[in-house]
Amino acid sequence: MERGDVEAGKETLRNALDSNVGDMRLNFQYAEMLRRVGEDDCDTLAHYYERAFTPGDRNYEAQFWFARYAFESTDARLRSKSKVTFQHLRNASMSHSTRVEIRDLIGGRDEPKVWWGTVERVEQTYGKIRRDGLGDLIFTHVSNVEAEVWSALRMGVRVCFVLGFCFSGPSAVNVELLPT
Repeated sequence: MERGDVEAGKETLRNALDSNVGDMRLNFQYAEMLRRVGEDDCDTLAHYYERAFTPGDRNYEAQFWFARYAFESTDARLRSKSKVTFQHLRNASMSHSTRVEIRDLIGGRDEPKVWWGTVERVEQTYGKIRRDGLGDLIFTHVSNVEAEVWSALRMGVRVCFVLGFCFSGPSAVNVELLPT
């Protein structure tokens, strides 16, 4: 296989997985390859990342990517597992800066998807935004919001935001006030 031959690499990993379905390392490598070549089916990515760890183990990387893609799934079972996995990661032994670093955005860094919602709660350093459509509460931290926007956030205020993910879970970033 020549360097950069993605299809041959996928086929090699796929064949290895067919022979050893339960190999966590192979599942992780396959999921990583799919993600890096632009696979956008959240259920497929969640499937392989979920097979790359066992609940409670220290494979935080696989757990993060599983929870991140399961969060976007239309499958209620996967969305529920995403919440449990993020809860586990919030309590994992890692530095605070690692835990809260935004690692991915829905839509990617180049063209992130924009969401709308209503501020439900604002505390000194964090807030919660109820996302339109799904109605779920999305956490936001003062460090991910411009100072002038943060100072204007109040309960009931309409905002738009980008949905990012860190080891602690989904987080609203690039929050902007909507005109009233």
